Amino acid sequence: FSDLEEERYLSGKLVVSGFEKALREGEFQPFYQPIFDAVTHRIVSAEALVRWKRNGSFIPPGMFIPALEENGSVSRVDLYISDCVTEFLKKRKQDGKNIVPISVNLSGMDFYASDTIDGVMKNIEVMVDYSIIPRYEITETAWADAMDNKNEIIETMREKGTQILIDDFGSGYSSFSTLRDFNFDIRKIDMGFIR
Repeated sequence: FSDLEEERYLSGKLVVSGFEKALREGEFQPFYQPIFDAVTHRIVSAEALVRWKRNGSFIPPGMFIPALEENGSVSRVDLYISDCVTEFLKKRKQDGKNIVPISVNLSGMDFYASDTIDGVMKNIEVMVDYSIIPRYEITETAWADAMDNKNEIIETMREKGTQILIDDFGSGYSSFSTLRDFNFDIRKIDMGFIR
């Protein structure tokens, strides 16, 4: 039992104990990482990244995401971010502002949480009603670890008009069967795989 393991354990306990209050008070926030077209230099899409702002400073994602995955709360954060992105895009559309597709990350655990999947499906319907293309992404590792009926859930999302992205392809699992078994709309290839 090392000092590092003790620190991780204590940090995880602090994260879990502060989770409910943080979610209730909007401490989790989406930050939009833009994706640029290399030719036009224009923003063509974005990815919603969750950040936890507490008492004026940020808790690093590497500290809170693993702790929330471990205790099963990450699905509630994923749905919260999906809700935020849906409202953000809907408001921009209503205000006549330019919009680009924004992808929302799904954890492998989300496929076990029926409330999260139901909420995501409702957000998809709202975006489609506003002529917004919903985008959801899942890492290759989470895809490999998710439950057996994930293909059925993802296919339902696609039928509703969603684009599905696989993230970090080649980061570890690195199986082309992942690409063969499901027709992802966008594949985000890990730099290590390219090297």
